[in-house]
Amino acid sequence: MATLIVIVGYCGAGKTVVWRHLATAYPEAALMDGGFALPVDEGTQRERAGVLQALRDGRSAIVTSLECATAGNRDAVMHQVLTDAPGTRFLWMFFENDVEKANRNCRLDPNRQADVEGYIGINSRASAGYSIPAEAIVLKIHELAAS
Repeated sequence: MATLIVIVGYCGAGKTVVWRHLATAYPEAALMDGGFALPVDEGTQRERAGVLQALRDGRSAIVTSLECATAGNRDAVMHQVLTDAPGTRFLWMFFENDVEKANRNCRLDPNRQADVEGYIGINSRASAGYSIPAEAIVLKIHELAAS
């Protein structure tokens, strides 16, 4: 039976870092970094279709999603996945709900400097509905050091 591992957290929380570590540990898993819950373009729709196909084939998958921070989006994803790939198990990994820590990381991350305020705006909008389900594994946000 396939498992869908969903890593949820704010921009700057460390979703992609954890995703990369899990991808290395589970090379047979299908992968998608962002956009799984709400694919907005053809590229993310194709990636999502590939993840769903892997789940149908019995392969596990690892995805990241800020959108799954809200209960409504989480429920919709579970319904869609279970309709398309019945029997899929879910493992939810949530970063702690600390938007200030995540925003600080965004300000310090050299890879985010082109649109720091955009990332902080995304986090601000997401913070209103950010809820961690009881069954989730909760991860601490690693704080980047100022250079």
